[in-house]
Amino acid sequence: MAGTMRSTLVAVIKSGKLLGKILNKTDLAFVERWLSDWADDPEWAAIIADARLLGSSPIETANSEIIWFALEARRLAFDVRAGFDPVLIEERKQQAELLELADKAADLASYFEHIERYPGLAAFWHRFLKLPVTPEQDAVARVESSRLRVQQLQILHKEEARLLRQRAEREPKARTFISREKAKREVNAFIHSMTQYLVDFCGKQHRSAVATLVAIAFGRTIDEEEVRKALEGSTRKGRALKRKKRV
Repeated sequence: MAGTMRSTLVAVIKSGKLLGKILNKTDLAFVERWLSDWADDPEWAAIIADARLLGSSPIETANSEIIWFALEARRLAFDVRAGFDPVLIEERKQQAELLELADKAADLASYFEHIERYPGLAAFWHRFLKLPVTPEQDAVARVESSRLRVQQLQILHKEEARLLRQRAEREPKARTFISREKAKREVNAFIHSMTQYLVDFCGKQHRSAVATLVAIAFGRTIDEEEVRKALEGSTRKGRALKRKKRV
């Protein structure tokens, strides 16, 4: 049972936490505004009903997840204020970290390939590196080459490097909508992010709920039609880019 949005908002304010994470003063102020005027909006129950039909999330945490989505969309909106895509920046950072780890794994593979030719060093790793085995395997006496451990480590680190590079091979792409109009940049970014969260969560845009959340986050009153137009802007941009690629 999900409970009501009001009871969830009250609990968040009382504990200062949401889904186990401590909220800062700005986040709590947002939650307090939500509680003061919009806690009983029927849209929240409608979103949860759609999420239940979709089977996408544990219903008992559904209200908390909606609040978390809104806070994340709000943070993202503030981040794009200067025209930068924080999601793209983070994904590029993660890609660079994966490639750096892959290089380190490759270096380790090269090291073990190098020391295999030195019996003393190979014997050190054979003697002191205990790989996990099952009790059944441990009970069986076996003769192993003194080079086996360094050979195993070569294979392990080569495969590790390959998989890390495989994870990093997809080039990060811009996914955050950044309006060219600075005055609308934050609100439009929020609309796009929140709408995508809701589509993923319950399968529907719930534009009325998004409009309400814009009022809570930015103190701006908009309606469903304005949400639709904001979303339509990115669709037109996407179509234009596709036409440009074909030309």
